[in-house]
Amino acid sequence: MRIVDYIKHPRMKITIFQYEGKYSVKMEASTLEFNLKFREGDISDLDELKNLLKQDIIAKIDANFNEVSTSLLHHAQGKKEDEEFEPII
Repeated sequence: MRIVDYIKHPRMKITIFQYEGKYSVKMEASTLEFNLKFREGDISDLDELKNLLKQDIIAKIDANFNEVSTSLLHHAQGKKEDEEFEPII
């Protein structure tokens, strides 16, 4: 597997890999990660893949990252509120 390109994005690191005629797209934001894989025949070349991603897929995944991050934050805050500490004498 080798890196063939990156797509610039303000909130995500987007890396495109190629291996055995297939493409894999890895999107990372904070501690979250999303991977898309495309088989031979699904995508003819790198430009077609990048155009497909830029249409609306990246925006939808970014929105999902935001939703999951918000859920995780609420969960973490809820745990902090539930914590009880031993009394200090």
